[in-house]
Amino acid sequence: MSYLAAITVYLTVVGLIGISAYVKTRSERDFSLGGRSLTPLTTALSANASDMSGWLLLGLPGAIYLSGLGASWIVIGLVIGAFCNWQFVSQRLRLASRSFSADAKSLPQFFVLRTNTRSNAIPITASIVTIVFYVIYIATGFIVAGKLFESVLGWEQNVAIVIGAVVVLIYVCVGGFLAASWTDTFQALLMMVALIVVPLLALSHIPALAEPRTTVEFAQLSVIDVVSALAWGLGYFGQPHILARFFAIRNAKKLVQAKVVGMTWMIVCTVAAVCIGLVGQSVLPEIADPERIFIELSKLVLHPFIAGLIITAVLAAVMSTVDSQLVVASAAIVDDLGLFQQGSMWLNRAFVFIIIVVSGWAAILMDKVVLQGVAYAWAGFGSSFGPALLFSLYWKHTTSRAILASMITGLVTTVCWHHLPNELWSFSIGELDISLGSYGIYEMIPAFLLACIVLMIVSWKWPDENAARRALSRSIIGSH
Repeated sequence: MSYLAAITVYLTVVGLIGISAYVKTRSERDFSLGGRSLTPLTTALSANASDMSGWLLLGLPGAIYLSGLGASWIVIGLVIGAFCNWQFVSQRLRLASRSFSADAKSLPQFFVLRTNTRSNAIPITASIVTIVFYVIYIATGFIVAGKLFESVLGWEQNVAIVIGAVVVLIYVCVGGFLAASWTDTFQALLMMVALIVVPLLALSHIPALAEPRTTVEFAQLSVIDVVSALAWGLGYFGQPHILARFFAIRNAKKLVQAKVVGMTWMIVCTVAAVCIGLVGQSVLPEIADPERIFIELSKLVLHPFIAGLIITAVLAAVMSTVDSQLVVASAAIVDDLGLFQQGSMWLNRAFVFIIIVVSGWAAILMDKVVLQGVAYAWAGFGSSFGPALLFSLYWKHTTSRAILASMITGLVTTVCWHHLPNELWSFSIGELDISLGSYGIYEMIPAFLLACIVLMIVSWKWPDENAARRALSRSIIGSH
């Protein structure tokens, strides 16, 4: 009952935030981008909260619990990638989005304006990428919610998935992008408190003679494993729900402040998540599902009501990512494709409902492993959109045809590599056995690299002087 009361308090706060956002959501632009009104604090915390999702409290501690510090290479890759995203993409993208006659509110719209193309091929392809990988990403979030409610309240996991989907549906449909951003800010603070408090209190529960059940140390991984883990950082350049915060900030100059806040939050929270996995090895050496170690530690060291409040950080992590993804996914259909011109705010809400239903159904059918689903969707977005964005911002010869080819290459390579057998191409030369399959190599690596190569080849083969003249100039950057 204490857990249920705590979750009720949390949902009430989120509901009030959603109502406040509804009052300020008067147009389709408000629904999909918050009227470009975000402050540096909201930009930073909402970007991080929508980035980290439930994997920060379940997937990452679970991986550390199973593998020890070896899994922390992922954290290093993410921190480097996030810093590069803030440093080299955020301000330039914000300025570029308003450097043309029209105002770009999303990645596909920016690609179209940057290259001055009249074709719908880029928006259509981008919408396919967005919907495919967001269904997987959002479904993974619902799986996290299911694990939470099953562990804390004893509800059947699929029932919990449906309840979580309904809660997110209500406040996203009500408040749109502002509701997502404001609740994400609140949820980011809740997540940080939970991640710091739980491992500190759990330290006193470690038996005097306990030894951590670490199976893989920091320096024991192969080169492929380390590179694959570090490659997670490349994903930041192509995540629409994170990049949307750069579009939406009120003043591009304030992104410097947002970077400091965002990176501080990220480093504190990821280190704390690693500590939860390590402490959990000694305090609870045997649990059925390692991805529930944060929940089980919270129940062990805290009063039930306080534990309930802390555990709601898991729900916060899920909702802070899912809400942002829903807004971006619906905008990909309604805004980017340009199929609907009238009443688009209500069409956004209708597509939010459709995407939630599809994602909830997928969550019921999918394997209930959080990190696996997140890794797949993260690679899909990173390799489909990341190269196209970086080259559009920094290489004047980028063309619309090259962007399209790059997105398709990233999408197809990610999907194909993900489904390859571990040792598809194996052969021997004398006594040397050689395997060229997908074994041990994160799909981000081949997909991102191939997307970059294809983009450069197509740009060189079919140049476009009109697109080159629309490259973001140094004078525009310097003037801001």
